[in-house]
Amino acid sequence: MIEPSRPFDISESDIRESDIPERKRRTILPILEVPSRYRVPTRGEARFEVSGSTLRDCIAEAEKRFPGFQELIINSEGHPKRFVRFFLNGDALERDALDSALEAEDTITIMASAAGG
Repeated sequence: MIEPSRPFDISESDIRESDIPERKRRTILPILEVPSRYRVPTRGEARFEVSGSTLRDCIAEAEKRFPGFQELIINSEGHPKRFVRFFLNGDALERDALDSALEAEDTITIMASAAGG
C-alpha cells in the first residue's frame, strides 16, 4: 500500500545558495541615499543600490551610472568637498573614510552641510 504524501518542513538554512538558479539569486548591495541638492545627475533618484567594497568604490560606481555625480561631492584631489558629509547606517564618518570597508546591507547617506550666519 502506498502512503499518501505528507508535506515536510524545509527551512531557509536547508537551502544552499548553489541550489538556487542563478537567475533567481538576488545580490544585496549597499544603498546610496542622495539629498536633493545632488540629484541632478541621478535624474531625481534619491536612493539606489551601488556595488563596491568601499565608499570610494560605491561613489565611482554611481559616477559610471550617473556621469557628473562624483564631481558634486568629491574634489579634484579625491577628497570629499568641504560641505559634504557621509553617514554609514546613520553614523557620521570621518572625512578621510572614503576607503572604509562596506557590508552588503549598508546604507550610505550623503548630507550637504549648510553654512551661513
